[in-house]
Amino acid sequence: MRAIVSLHRGWMSALGTLLNSAKRDVLVASPFITQEGALFVDKYLSSKVRNTGVFRVITNLSPNNVVQGATDPRALQFLAEHVNGLTVWHLPKLHAKVYIADVRSAIVTSANLTNGGLAQTTNTEFNSPSSRQFVELETRSAHTAT
Repeated sequence: MRAIVSLHRGWMSALGTLLNSAKRDVLVASPFITQEGALFVDKYLSSKVRNTGVFRVITNLSPNNVVQGATDPRALQFLAEHVNGLTVWHLPKLHAKVYIADVRSAIVTSANLTNGGLAQTTNTEFNSPSSRQFVELETRSAHTAT
């Protein structure tokens, strides 16, 4: 089993690789999502997930986030038009930023799926080859939110 890797400045490239390597399932947990983030996903998401897979987004669609432009509903609409298996969940007070592919690889970061988050180079991101513990957390959070 490989160790958790600190990505530092290579996080955007690692996210592109994670999205492109996914075969069945992608989970994105990001409180803020803008058009730039949606375009990034569209550019790198594997055709397998795009056409026949599952793409889940957990975000915070609170009115304040939308009015302030932190989350852009048009970005989610764009993803819905380009990804067949998209499901979007609203989770108030979401703070986690986690990107998971096929329950085998995950990136945990402080960066949202926004232009500023993607360009971020000052925080540390972690990539784990095994995301089972993150999926268990996601499942518990989803049950708590409903």
